[in-house]
Amino acid sequence: MKYIFLLLVFISLFSVSYLQNYDELGMTEAGNRNYQKAIEYFTKSLEANPNNENTLTNRGLMYSYLNEYDKAIADFTKALEINPNLAGAYYNRGVVYGKLFSYNPAISDYTNAIRINPDDDDSYNNRGLAYDNLKEYEKAIGDYTKAIEINPKKVKVYVNRGLTYFHLNNFEKAIEDYTAAIQLNPNYVTSYLNRGIAYKQKGDCENARKDWNKIIELNSDYESQVKDLIKDCK
Repeated sequence: MKYIFLLLVFISLFSVSYLQNYDELGMTEAGNRNYQKAIEYFTKSLEANPNNENTLTNRGLMYSYLNEYDKAIADFTKALEINPNLAGAYYNRGVVYGKLFSYNPAISDYTNAIRINPDDDDSYNNRGLAYDNLKEYEKAIGDYTKAIEINPKKVKVYVNRGLTYFHLNNFEKAIEDYTAAIQLNPNYVTSYLNRGIAYKQKGDCENARKDWNKIIELNSDYESQVKDLIKDCK
């Protein structure tokens, strides 16, 4: 009986190691952006342990990268059935719903991610984007502002809040946010483009043209598009 017990322990340890191997191989392939190969490894791991919420979440993420959204949602949903406190699964499923223009389910998922991790600035930002798409602009601004409070160094959040202010015709506030984004990253073309448009809406073509000319300076590939904006701003 002693030898049988030792053999069972050895087999058990070998099986755990083997599964960890598949997960590690999957993570390596994911890091190399070989998403289909990563899915194959995660699937092999799940064949032996179908209730591993982390492996399900990782495979769901790979499916989302390959735009296989139904499969991604299925994996995230199953992971959450096993463990309803997986902030990452809520967040990633919210991202997929956003890509499918299903903004209300996305908002619900980001809200759950925030419930579990109240300092998740990405969930606040993405929920803000969903609110913006639903034209719930004040809620969007509230979420962007919270994201900035948590992490004041993310350019995209200032750009997103600036766009929402633009939707509200609050061009001064929009310009303030685009300027903050430029201060954080002076090479981010979108900030100059959007600030130029806000300046134009205010009737300030001089500053609008400065911003658009800066885009050409940063990346000449945009010259033909930007020249039309400059020409139309009089």
